[in-house]
Amino acid sequence: PRVTFEDSLEAMFKCPACNQVLNLKKNDKAKKAFAKKIDQIKNDMQQVF
Repeated sequence: PRVTFEDSLEAMFKCPACNQVLNLKKNDKAKKAFAKKIDQIKNDMQQVF
C-alpha cells in the first residue's frame, strides 16, 4: 500500500503491514501530467472569463 512521507517517517520507513523496508516510488510522470492538466484548465478559464 502507498503511504505518505510523514507516515513512512513515523514508521521508520517500514511497511506497517509486513514490517519490510519501504520502496521509494517516484511520481514525476504524475506531477507532469497534473501540471499539464492544470495549465489546460487555466487556459480554459481565461477564455471563459
